[in-house]
Amino acid sequence: MASPEKKQDYPFVDIFDEDEAEKSFLLSKPTCLIILGKPGTGKKTLARKIAQLWKCTLIEALEVIEENITAGTEYGLKMQELLFGGQSIPEELITKMILKKIESPEVAHFGYVLSGFPSLSEEYMTISEQIEKIRNLKLKPNFLINLKCPDYDLCQRLSGQRQHPDTGQIYQRNQWDPEIIDKRKKKKDQHKGEDEEEEEEEEQEEEDEAAADAIMLSDILPHLVQKPEDFLENAEARVNLYKDTMLYPLEDMMAEQDSQYLIELDGNKHPNEHLASVIARLQSTGLRNGALITRLQNPEEEPSEGMETDELFRTLSSFKIIAPRYRWCRSRWGRACPVALKEGNIVMGLPDLAVSFLGKMYLFSSQEALREFMLNPRPYLLPPMPLPPCKVVVFGPPLSGKTTLCNWIANKYKGKVLDMDKLIQPCMEEAREKIIEQARIDAIDVAITKVKNKLELEKMLKEQAAIDAQETGSYKETDEYEESEATKLEEERSMEEQSRDTRSDTSKEKTDNSSEQEAESSVDTKDTTEDTSMSRTDGEGTTEELNEDTSINTSESEVTADHPEVQALVEEAVKLAAQSPIMLPAEVYAEALEEAITEFLCKPSDAIGISEQQYRKAWISPTWPLSNLTKKNKDRFPGAPEKGGWVLDNYPTTSEHWLALSEKGLLPDTVVCLKNIEKNGTFLLRRLYLTNKDEINSKILERLTDEALKRQKEEEETRRELQEVLKLKEENQQPIKPAEDQYEKMVESESHHETKQTSQEQSDFSEVQEPEPKLESESGDKPPLETEAIPQVEPDRTKGVVEPKPEPEIMLPEFPEDGFPDVPEIEPFKEKIKLFMHNWQKLEPGINDSSLIQTAVLEIAGQTPETLLNQIVLVMEKPFKYYGWEISPEDLDEEAEDLQAEGETDEELEEEEQEENDEDEDKINEKKRHMGDTKHFCPVSLKENFVLFPGIAEHGAIYREKFYYFSSPESREKFLENPEEYVAHKEPLQAPPLRLCLLGTHGAGKTICGRWLADKLGIFHIQFEERLQEMIMPKTEKRVGLEFDEEPEEDQIDMEAVFQELGDSSQTNTETETESESAHENENNKNKEMKEVMLTDEEEIIKANILDNEALTPEVLDKIVPEWWTKEPIRSTGFILDGFPRTFEEAQYLSERGLCPDVAVFIQVEESDICDRLLPPRLKKWRDRQNKKMENKKKLKDMKEKIKEEKIAKRRAELLAEQAKKKEEAAAYREEEEASDEEDEDEEDIEMILEEEFPKEEEVDEEEEEQEADAAERMKNEITEKYETDSNNLQGVQQHV
Repeated sequence: MASPEKKQDYPFVDIFDEDEAEKSFLLSKPTCLIILGKPGTGKKTLARKIAQLWKCTLIEALEVIEENITAGTEYGLKMQELLFGGQSIPEELITKMILKKIESPEVAHFGYVLSGFPSLSEEYMTISEQIEKIRNLKLKPNFLINLKCPDYDLCQRLSGQRQHPDTGQIYQRNQWDPEIIDKRKKKKDQHKGEDEEEEEEEEQEEEDEAAADAIMLSDILPHLVQKPEDFLENAEARVNLYKDTMLYPLEDMMAEQDSQYLIELDGNKHPNEHLASVIARLQSTGLRNGALITRLQNPEEEPSEGMETDELFRTLSSFKIIAPRYRWCRSRWGRACPVALKEGNIVMGLPDLAVSFLGKMYLFSSQEALREFMLNPRPYLLPPMPLPPCKVVVFGPPLSGKTTLCNWIANKYKGKVLDMDKLIQPCMEEAREKIIEQARIDAIDVAITKVKNKLELEKMLKEQAAIDAQETGSYKETDEYEESEATKLEEERSMEEQSRDTRSDTSKEKTDNSSEQEAESSVDTKDTTEDTSMSRTDGEGTTEELNEDTSINTSESEVTADHPEVQALVEEAVKLAAQSPIMLPAEVYAEALEEAITEFLCKPSDAIGISEQQYRKAWISPTWPLSNLTKKNKDRFPGAPEKGGWVLDNYPTTSEHWLALSEKGLLPDTVVCLKNIEKNGTFLLRRLYLTNKDEINSKILERLTDEALKRQKEEEETRRELQEVLKLKEENQQPIKPAEDQYEKMVESESHHETKQTSQEQSDFSEVQEPEPKLESESGDKPPLETEAIPQVEPDRTKGVVEPKPEPEIMLPEFPEDGFPDVPEIEPFKEKIKLFMHNWQKLEPGINDSSLIQTAVLEIAGQTPETLLNQIVLVMEKPFKYYGWEISPEDLDEEAEDLQAEGETDEELEEEEQEENDEDEDKINEKKRHMGDTKHFCPVSLKENFVLFPGIAEHGAIYREKFYYFSSPESREKFLENPEEYVAHKEPLQAPPLRLCLLGTHGAGKTICGRWLADKLGIFHIQFEERLQEMIMPKTEKRVGLEFDEEPEEDQIDMEAVFQELGDSSQTNTETETESESAHENENNKNKEMKEVMLTDEEEIIKANILDNEALTPEVLDKIVPEWWTKEPIRSTGFILDGFPRTFEEAQYLSERGLCPDVAVFIQVEESDICDRLLPPRLKKWRDRQNKKMENKKKLKDMKEKIKEEKIAKRRAELLAEQAKKKEEAAAYREEEEASDEEDEDEEDIEMILEEEFPKEEEVDEEEEEQEADAAERMKNEITEKYETDSNNLQGVQQHV
């Protein structure tokens, strides 16, 4: 019968997340147990022990009876009446109390242990019906516990029970029977003789048992009695009844139960053994016992209501703590009462009504709220609570978007927008009807009086006219008199109308009625006078006719409300009353709002669709319980509070209205004020202009047109004057040049003024040009003003006539694209905004007086409804979020107290810690702190930069009783502003990939180790110096540095220079030599081009760093290093950085930029190992260079000798040719002998000439070549110097890291 387990929504949720664990517990079903068995098997004893240990509610007939009688419930009073009357409690009443207890809030939280149900009595329900009730329980039992015991053993146990009549305690046979007590003593004595080494605790227990046995035998035993139902025959009858009526139905019920949720126990065992078996079984299934609620009260230190929130929670957190360093935590409710918040009210709790539940502190506003929470805290803590009730008021000037924002807020919290203009409309109409009705009543009396006065005045005028006619005998005089009288009445009427227009608003209604009635009477009097005069002019004006008219007027003086003139006056008074403004008291507005909120909260779903009048009659009545109706508001969404869910628009507007809301208890929880302060409200004024664009543009054009017409009239008047002057000139033939000059100056000044004004308006505005309306002249014959140029005239000195001058068209002023036309037509809108700001300034102090009201003043410029809504939601929900604070001295004092208390409880651990490495006490204490999700790393750096930056304890903060360290005070401020953005939710924070810096001296093997590690770990390998080479190689086209330099220039043989020196005499150069010469030439050209390449400043700095170890500037490093932490794919993969940082400055650069590696590996190598590793390859390179140098020298020497020989042979041939030529010329003049002698002389001369021209080269003393031993020593010194420099730099890096 165990209920199926509910599938978890998040099966992989971290069970160590406090909020999720708390939610999981609150949603879990409490442990429910039913204990079954024969009568007397110990069901009640076991149930009491389980309830006490597992924190469940014991439900048993006797317990339920005592509880109801003690609490004075309806059932309790009825049972008291029955018991006082000597009657037994009926089974029906007991069953109802048990079933009600199972459905109580207390059981819904703690669970239950049910014993004694189903009952053997079938007085109210049969066994089958009782079992069916168990099957249909809302909280079905998790386990069925069946106590089995043989009938004989059970009957012996029951018959051996005795009861003390005074206390009601039951004693078993082994507790009161002297024979059994003696046997137990003898058995213990024998056991003691066999084992003489007994512990002191066992001896003390034996002494206590002996004392109890003595008291039993001496004091209690004589008073014990046996209950009738425990007689052996009665016990056997009860057992048989159980077997006959209940055993088989219970066996069927147990057969339906899952076997793993069925516990069967041996009834002959001790109750403690039963308890241990049951608890072990419950724990094995993962069931949790009930969570107790602890009152946080300290008689020695009672917190006061005036304490600050932080101080109050510090005080309460130390009350009744379960262990040192594990204080009570603060909850999301803060100081607000959870019960009141669930009802829809934000009420601060009282310090003396504080409790702890699931490790957190809660405060309550009243004893009733505390009692409800103690019974069942789950409905008040389950999500979505804590949630603001959504009682919001939105203020704002016209077109600020407040109505749109109200709808967004209502949609967010599934509430309703209450527009006060619509709510107060029925009250306005009702008040107007009352005013109109009262005005009608008052106007009837006044109108009747005025009509009577009018008729009497007419009568007097007729009588006077008749008398005057008799005296003068002339109708002419009578007519003149009547006309003068009518003129007087007309003047009086005009004066009355003027005075009526200038009266104040307060007396406007009555004064208007009286003045109009007097005017009507004067008009009627005039008409009457005219009628009288007409009758007199008929020629038959006798005294008898006048008497007849008098009698008629007398009869007409009987005036009633149905009189036409009276009705006309009344209707006019009613019209004035209907147009008069209505000012309602603030209390009326508050009552209308209260009624609307009550209707919104209470109107049930089945009342939707009926009329308001029917709804009010059917639902809103004094006899209908409001509590039944307010529950309907919870249907807005699951877990919604009973009250709230409304957003008020267009109200309140004054401080009097706010005070009325306060008296009614209708103050909101959040007040939102929309403003536009940036750029003097340009954003809002532009919105107002665009909304009323057509109206404003038409007014602007109308004003500009009027000004143009005014100027036109002035020019026409000037033209007329000029024409008159011209006429006068023609008549008198006198020069009028001064007048013409004066006119020209006037026209020129006006045109200059108009051009200046137009350019000024166009420079102020740059908005689109609107089409101008067509204007016509009074006669209607002229074309529109914008198409017809307003004529401007100039005098024509030749002809004496004036010609019109065209004027620019009328155009709308231009204005900026994001602005508005700053013209007089915008002033009314500016006044509305100023009025709103004035009202808000008066209203704001009253709002700020309440500490429970959250105020959000928002700038609307550049905002969207979504962003404004998000800001408002943050303000509304901020009081119900966890908040952090900087580590203060009070926090450190609390930590010291906890550590001291912990040290007292665990002295051995403290001694071990003191012996460990003599660490600093502060560091040891920091290690014991409860650290947050990011441990000692900065959470802001991890979130924003994806870097594990070690935080500093001095820049620490506490959030949810856990410590967080930060890299800087700015990071701490960001965290405290919105902590939830930087902590884990539902899953642990994602750690960044491995970022390792591999450091060591030159030649330590960093590159080889880095490549090997990168391959093993699957991350990038970055060589810093190689990266520097890559940045300058596009221009240098080769690597720079001592390691990559070629042979020195003095060691290189310039073959081309040798050929130039020897000249072009050699014609026997081989093809190979020519090719080598051309290759040399190309190489030299390339070197020259490379030298001509211009490097940028950054490249020069990089080159200097490579060649001379000059430091890289931060600007250069910014373009190299940060991308390895910020750009993909390196950012998400990780890297091994080889050879960086190399100096203290570079390490400091990393810390300043927040670019921290996760690991810094320093490869330590001995100097001798470095020399053995680097010297052989460098020495081999030196040998190769020396060998190449010797080869080049030999090659050069051979080439020089060969060229010399070629030159000598060529010169010898030239000399011989010269001699042969000379011989041919002198052959004819010399003899043969002489010729032979000259030949020998010529050969000697040629050799001498050749020796002179080509002397033997003296061997030049070459510089002494560096020996291999000297080169090895020099290289070793260079390696040693580089090693020492790198080691010193790395020591600074290591200290900084």
